[in-house]
Amino acid sequence: SYAAKLERYRATVIAASLNGGPNRTASHFSAAAMHRIPMLNPDFSLVHFTSTTTGKHIKRGIIHQAALRESDIVVVDDTQVTSLARSVCDVARMGTLVQAVCVLDSGLHLGVTTAELDTQLKLLSRRRGIAMLRSALVLANGLSESVGETVSRVGLADCPLIPVPELQVEIEVELGGRRQTVRGD
Repeated sequence: SYAAKLERYRATVIAASLNGGPNRTASHFSAAAMHRIPMLNPDFSLVHFTSTTTGKHIKRGIIHQAALRESDIVVVDDTQVTSLARSVCDVARMGTLVQAVCVLDSGLHLGVTTAELDTQLKLLSRRRGIAMLRSALVLANGLSESVGETVSRVGLADCPLIPVPELQVEIEVELGGRRQTVRGD
């Protein structure tokens, strides 16, 4: 199951971080997994770190060279990782449009603000994948409650004759003789 794969990958990230030294911060898919950010088809085959000193491929991992602000580094389960906002933006830069929108929606749903995403967009403006991040930010919406919901919404966006769906609309219905409020999209 996805949950089991996620937990195995998180254990791999924690173990790899113990060998990396203080100049490495788990980032990209690795940080997103540590934060338990829902993602669409994440690549759990490599561990990702960001280092200010060097960028290179290592056995079963990638070290991305980039400067991180102090506010972009947090600790999750005793492991130094990039912040929620930085993590979702790094993952969004690496995949397809639907993967990017899914991770951005997940981040927004978990409390990342659009202001934080805009700040990351500016900070990452010269990095690989920035065009994908820009395109995905236009479609991102924190009201999506699951990756599947985001996939459906992005698919509908490709159909110009279908209106943009309203998310989490409350509807009064009568069920079993009782009035109830339910939500739908």
